[in-house]
Amino acid sequence: MKKKKSTPPEPILCTLLNGPEKFDNHTVIFNLINILIATQDPIIPQYFKYLNYFSGLQYVLFCNRISEKRNKEIPLNQQHFILFYAMLHLTTQLYQSEKIKKLVHSLTTENHTQTFEEKKADLDIICNTALSELKKYYQKNNTLIIAMNKIDAYRISE
Repeated sequence: MKKKKSTPPEPILCTLLNGPEKFDNHTVIFNLINILIATQDPIIPQYFKYLNYFSGLQYVLFCNRISEKRNKEIPLNQQHFILFYAMLHLTTQLYQSEKIKKLVHSLTTENHTQTFEEKKADLDIICNTALSELKKYYQKNNTLIIAMNKIDAYRISE
């Protein structure tokens, strides 16, 4: 029987803080995407196929880690970093889409127009700030720059 060699894990690029002040926003970001997956909306599979940096299973595993309240700090390797960056970028686009606004309203029993608009404004600031910070700090890693540019080029079709 052949002895298998273990592959070393990818190096950790940074640590994602997921404390109480950030946990709620991360939950909203990933839950919106999970809702789209559950409703079998073609946006998410198309996005994953376009990027081709991670699979649906890798997304689910990362989502489970970030959705666990006990994980106050999450070490990110290159793949996790790209996944997180991609979800932030997708979230900003989703909240600008009328289709998503209608979907969110159809899933709620009460009229949450004001709350949706408030959350949209909050997430726009949070996501755009995080995207620019991530891009600024990792501008010397060519693989990440290529991935971030590919992600930035993606636009949701209405």
